[in-house]
Amino acid sequence: IDFRYMFSGCQALHTLTVGSQFKASHATSMAYMFRNCKSLTQFTAPTDTSLVTSMAGTFQNCEKLQTLDISHLDTKNVTTMNGMFNGCAQLQTLDLSHFDTGKVTSMRCMFQGCSALQSLDIRNFSTANLTGTNTQLYNMFSRCTSLSSSTIGENFSFKGNGLTDSSYWAYLPSPPSGTT
Repeated sequence: IDFRYMFSGCQALHTLTVGSQFKASHATSMAYMFRNCKSLTQFTAPTDTSLVTSMAGTFQNCEKLQTLDISHLDTKNVTTMNGMFNGCAQLQTLDLSHFDTGKVTSMRCMFQGCSALQSLDIRNFSTANLTGTNTQLYNMFSRCTSLSSSTIGENFSFKGNGLTDSSYWAYLPSPPSGTT
């Protein structure tokens, strides 16, 4: 089952809670599922997403998204997370500590434009399978101008597997003076 673009462009959609009746257990793609749902402010994810391989742009340009409960998302088979939260300008906190990114090959623009994002937990993210050139992390944190707290684990590397120069794509905001 392909959920690509399922709710994409639903301008009037404000809140969505996906309960147990929503069968996502056979879904293979959630790419751009909520893209351009510019009025969406709250979302609670489905419970079984174990077959999903693409989450590219899932919440892209959900400009008003403030609350996101994706603690039940199973990401163990996901290979693409490009732009997953790109343009979520009002999202302030994001806990992705449960995400399994062991098969992910690209995270380009994943948090780009999350200008209100203050706290990000990606402690279990792995970049071990990112492939190709430096572009697999390109603009990952671009325009995350409010990011003041992030937890990044030992399996996240800005170099390796072709990631040779982080200077042009990391765009991590400078920490406030007096902090480390």
